[in-house]
Amino acid sequence: MLSELAAGIVGILIGGLVGNRLAIGRDRRKEYNEIADALHERLENQALTAQKGQFPNDANSLDNASFIPLRRKLSNRQNRKLDAAIEDYASSKQQCGYIETGLYQFNKPEILIAAIRKLQCFVKQR
Repeated sequence: MLSELAAGIVGILIGGLVGNRLAIGRDRRKEYNEIADALHERLENQALTAQKGQFPNDANSLDNASFIPLRRKLSNRQNRKLDAAIEDYASSKQQCGYIETGLYQFNKPEILIAAIRKLQCFVKQR
């Protein structure tokens, strides 16, 4: 009788601990997905605009600071890779066109689109 009671109490404690850990993991995943979804949508809209042959105006406002909330959810190793992808994205904005007579000529959208796709690897849903 006493061993059954002890086993029941231990089972409840273990179940509570496992349930708590699963809930924490679910909450972390939900927070990550909220951040990642917003960034993914912005990047996808930029890629679609670039595919139409137009420079996406939103590309000028998406910079290193835009990824700060995402960095808090990634490991140090993933952050280093993200930094490289952000640098590639920033340089691709300079390489995909040129200024002629005061106007920006967007002539290599594939460079920007490739950098956007590389960044999108970091904002996939979990």
